[in-house]
Amino acid sequence: MKVDCFRRTRTSDVRTLPCLLLAILISLCVISPVAALTLEEAKSGGFVGELRNGYLSSITGDVRDDVLALVKDVNAKRREKYKEIAKKRGISVEVVEKLAGKTAIERSSKGEFVQAADGSLIRK
Repeated sequence: MKVDCFRRTRTSDVRTLPCLLLAILISLCVISPVAALTLEEAKSGGFVGELRNGYLSSITGDVRDDVLALVKDVNAKRREKYKEIAKKRGISVEVVEKLAGKTAIERSSKGEFVQAADGSLIRK
């Protein structure tokens, strides 16, 4: 399904949800308070990957403290946004999470880690 983010639609139109989720994911990338490592740096450095459930996961076994803090912070903010969207749209949080995960994985750059259908984290 192709979605036009700039087309005017009713606010309850579920087809606009991927665009809204993309805007939220982008804003969370920019406003993360963890100064030691940005989300962009963590993704491009192979420290974190996007999961199919709309959240981040650390990649390596020996995870740095700043990576753990970043993952925790971003996931908490995403969780709150997903709850807001679900309530506003009258849909379950799980539906929002799944759509956000799909959008995040589709928007991930080549070489970044994403969760495959079998649950493993692979480079896109």
